[in-house]
Amino acid sequence: MSIALHFIVWICIALVMGCAGELMAGRHEFKGFIGAFLCSLSAIILLVGFFHFHFLGELFVANVPLLACVFVAALFAMLWSGSVYQHL
Repeated sequence: MSIALHFIVWICIALVMGCAGELMAGRHEFKGFIGAFLCSLSAIILLVGFFHFHFLGELFVANVPLLACVFVAALFAMLWSGSVYQHL
């Protein structure tokens, strides 16, 4: 599998889970959904791509651990949304 296919899967997961993480936090973070997407994507690249974090026996899509990507992206987006909340 090529690195481009991994990156496309990471982008798709980060788009969905960035928005979901922001909705779980109940607030909108700095720069809105684009900020949530960038936060989720950087979390996936760091923890799954660099540190190779994954759970035993989990489902792989295009050799990318699906559950770990979803968990990491949603968690980081939720933490980021909760910590950088700005009152308008």
